[in-house]
Amino acid sequence: MPASIALSEAKKGLSGIVPTQSAAATEAIEAGAKTLPEVICECVFVLCGKYYRIDCATVARVLTDLLDEVECEREATLRMALSLFAHNSLDFVDCIIAASVRTEGVEVLTFDKRLNGLIGRMGGRGLPDD
Repeated sequence: MPASIALSEAKKGLSGIVPTQSAAATEAIEAGAKTLPEVICECVFVLCGKYYRIDCATVARVLTDLLDEVECEREATLRMALSLFAHNSLDFVDCIIAASVRTEGVEVLTFDKRLNGLIGRMGGRGLPDD
């Protein structure tokens, strides 16, 4: 059974920030590693956050490339969420919620007007604006 990619390897190594972790991540990928949606979320949070401050569009591109190489649950939803994240100012979790409307057919009840707007533009249903 392939190993799961460790969080530190995925979030730091794949962006090339720490060369030794990048090598470990590459080795894990070549061995058939799998990852989880929660790991992708943590990568976005850390890489775009206060410590690394990497441009969100760059992080979205790198993580989309990662999804070409590893197996991940909810891959279609994550791909769409990463694309939304690269082109919107919403946080990544909101982008996952919006992507879920399109890729999984979920209905969303949210009081977040910006998220409701994105869901509406994607053809989903949110709460009516007051």
